[in-house]
Amino acid sequence: MNEIIKLELLKYPQGFEWSLDAPSDGGGVLETLHPIGDPYYSSDGLEHVETIKCPPDLWSQYLQCSKGRWSSTAQTNLVNFANKYGFSHYIILQKGITNLSDNSRENPFPPTRKFIFDDIENLKQAHYDYLQMGTFSQFALDILNNTGIYLHAGFTKDGYVMESQSTHSNIWLTWYQSVLKGQARLCSVCKLPFYSKRKNADVCGGTCRNLKSKRSN
Repeated sequence: MNEIIKLELLKYPQGFEWSLDAPSDGGGVLETLHPIGDPYYSSDGLEHVETIKCPPDLWSQYLQCSKGRWSSTAQTNLVNFANKYGFSHYIILQKGITNLSDNSRENPFPPTRKFIFDDIENLKQAHYDYLQMGTFSQFALDILNNTGIYLHAGFTKDGYVMESQSTHSNIWLTWYQSVLKGQARLCSVCKLPFYSKRKNADVCGGTCRNLKSKRSN
């Protein structure tokens, strides 16, 4: 029997860059994150794109991108994340939620710096809500159900399987799974949600571990 949920990622060999490509509401263009030389995520040449298995801590690595100064998070952290795991040509935001039955719709939010950081804040808020309520908020469920539009289901010879190759969808799906398994925690130093299988883990990484140690001395 295969795993019920099969999450994969599309890794672009040319890497990612920021450039002015997305049209803005007020005219002009917005700086977006996209594969180098491919601002519109063209399907041409996809035979060269590598398919890799999605790690269970994808959402945690995504949140870690928000650490540091604005310039470094955008130019270094997010680009490195996209180079490693790919990135999607859309962002699901609370204000963008529409009729879930409209599977053909195009999400109106391109991966600009603002929309990506809005998405990161949404993910953090969804986790804080869960810690406070002990259950998933309607806010989180709405976003999860919208990202689920890109979760494709089907029957195979080995069993029923749901598949996703969308980086953005997989970020939210891995967070959802981590919460259900009790592997989504909150850092005692920076207060950022993070992934860990250790029940007593209370820091998200080496930097926060060192800061915690200094405070205790």
